[in-house]
Amino acid sequence: SGLGLGRRADSLGLRTRGPLVRPPPKNEKLCGKYDVEITHGIHNWSVLVTGGAGFIGATLLEELKTAGVHRAVGVDNFNSYYSPELKRARARHLRELGVDVHDRSVCDADFLNYLQKEYRFTHVVHLAAYAGPRYSVRNPIAYIKSNVECSTHLLEAVRQWEPRPRLLFSSTSSAYGDTHNTTETAALKPLHQYGASKVALEEMMKVYYRIYGLAPVGFRLFTVYGPWGRPDAAVYLFTEQVSKGEVVQLYNQGLCKRSFTYVSDAIAGIVKLMYLRPLEPNMFNIGNPGEVLVTDLLSLIEKEVGKKAKREYLDSVVDALAKPADITKSKTCLGFDPKVPIGEGVRLSVEWYNQYSRSVYLTGDFLDLNVVSKSGKSVTVQLHEKS
Repeated sequence: SGLGLGRRADSLGLRTRGPLVRPPPKNEKLCGKYDVEITHGIHNWSVLVTGGAGFIGATLLEELKTAGVHRAVGVDNFNSYYSPELKRARARHLRELGVDVHDRSVCDADFLNYLQKEYRFTHVVHLAAYAGPRYSVRNPIAYIKSNVECSTHLLEAVRQWEPRPRLLFSSTSSAYGDTHNTTETAALKPLHQYGASKVALEEMMKVYYRIYGLAPVGFRLFTVYGPWGRPDAAVYLFTEQVSKGEVVQLYNQGLCKRSFTYVSDAIAGIVKLMYLRPLEPNMFNIGNPGEVLVTDLLSLIEKEVGKKAKREYLDSVVDALAKPADITKSKTCLGFDPKVPIGEGVRLSVEWYNQYSRSVYLTGDFLDLNVVSKSGKSVTVQLHEKS
């Protein structure tokens, strides 16, 4: 049944002949400096994906394998932030396709070096991370460990590999904070430790370019959702809560807007970036520019589930009211063009939930959360009982 993109690899252009991205940019001020792999070289790629059992990592590995990439391999530490069993279910599916996801941490540089000797990677796509704003308030050390320390172990390994693979890494729209200006050059003002840890990673990447000439391509992802998605994210969590008749908590009185990005669109953007040969560090937004009120998202889920939600409105200083995806650069320089509207994406997500999940994967550390109110008081919110 696949990991359930809804729109498959051929819709992403992975099976077509010719380049997936536009020729080298004439507008270097906007696009930055890079060359482009014009020939369709995906069949020669050898790709390492960190966080390979995660939502985006597993979906990327499946799509690359389906498209005929020469080699694709993942690493993941299967941590308990959300259900390890969900991650293992993704990994089992990948194994059926002939893709291995090794149960190792990115902090294990010796194992990364071993994999490099075996696979001679042409690309490293670094997706491994602790995600989610509210849990980062409660457990910031885990975010620094994973998103900064382990990422630095990866950088130390990759900078010494010969020949060096192309390095791509994920950041987050949370880096921008609460703002309507989300151009890639905008000031970064994160509201929580998760966003701050990703900003720290971005700065570390720049340092490795200045010292070692390692030129990575980063991408800030905007609220990616879809089948096999993260249970702590709104689409999955709201579907669960509405289905079970539980209370849905809406932060900042339900006034938050998000640029919900269906997973196949996010994967299409990442693959376009894999064709770049960067001459300097670069950053691109990957998201759907159509903002959606979280309350409108909930209404769409209610329609698909066939039940009305029980709503509770809360304040929060860690949830931005708005962070619209400005994809001017990605659209102009890469031809990135998100295709899946929110209604279709929600339908496919609820369809997957009804068929595969139904509470099985709703476990993990994220279920006990601190929500920090605007009064400065910390309120512990238990969304579900752990099982």
